[in-house]
Amino acid sequence: MSAALAELVAAAARQAECVAPIRHLDAACLAETDANAWFPIPGMYGGFSAQMFHGRLHVESWSRVVGGSGRAYVISGDRTTLVDEGFV
Repeated sequence: MSAALAELVAAAARQAECVAPIRHLDAACLAETDANAWFPIPGMYGGFSAQMFHGRLHVESWSRVVGGSGRAYVISGDRTTLVDEGFV
């Protein structure tokens, strides 16, 4: 799951033309708690939130300057599924 999350974040960072190094969140850390982790992406004016729920990683991304930028994903194992988009 960590690799899939890193792939989502890297794609968003490239699209935002972010040149700052991105330190990727380890999904195993989220499995230890029911907390929601939020992390910004430089240049995106937004970022990602991620939370484990029933063994799946639920991820949302958005940008405050791009209308309709919201996307929601569920990551389970090596599979990433877009479940919603356009909500921001």
